[in-house]
Amino acid sequence: MNVRAVAANILFQVVDKGQSLSSALPLGQQQVKPRDQALLQEICFGALRILPRLESVASELMDKPLKGKQRVFHHLILVGLYQIGHMRIPAHAAVGETVEATKALKGPRLRGLINAVLRNYQRNQEELDQKSVSHNAGKYGHPSWLLKLLQQSYPEQWESIVEANNMKAPMWLRVNHQHLPRDDYQALLKNEGIDSTLTQKHKMP
Repeated sequence: MNVRAVAANILFQVVDKGQSLSSALPLGQQQVKPRDQALLQEICFGALRILPRLESVASELMDKPLKGKQRVFHHLILVGLYQIGHMRIPAHAAVGETVEATKALKGPRLRGLINAVLRNYQRNQEELDQKSVSHNAGKYGHPSWLLKLLQQSYPEQWESIVEANNMKAPMWLRVNHQHLPRDDYQALLKNEGIDSTLTQKHKMP
């Protein structure tokens, strides 16, 4: 199934239906090819991480929100916005694949709307991105109600808490010593311009 369609449905289940991402994502990954599972995960995690910003951009580009049975297409628009603004996928490919997802979601009549919204974002991306961080929810990547609660509970520390929440977890790699010593593998990473840190060695049980 189209990766963008699956991503839109996952966002719909999480944001609108209150399902946890940890339960929705594995079900979605079963619907796409193994090679596309990492892409699906990146879109879902990334879009949810900056959801207030994406919602802000979408509201600027649409005269009225999509409701009812069309809500999943609202999330498809968010999927497209995230790809264009925050991934290395070429914009034309992000737009094309996202528009194509309307078929899998059985909403071909919304094809023109989604295409227009995403192309409008392409043309006015800098201005729209600036607007999306002009309010606290977009700036800090947290919903307003949560920011208010943090500010009340931790008036001195709330910003550092938010910053910590927004940090991506580090990637951990485990080197197979039968193929290459870990120091040699780190040297290969360095040659590719990738910074890495060695952790303390542990004996295998």
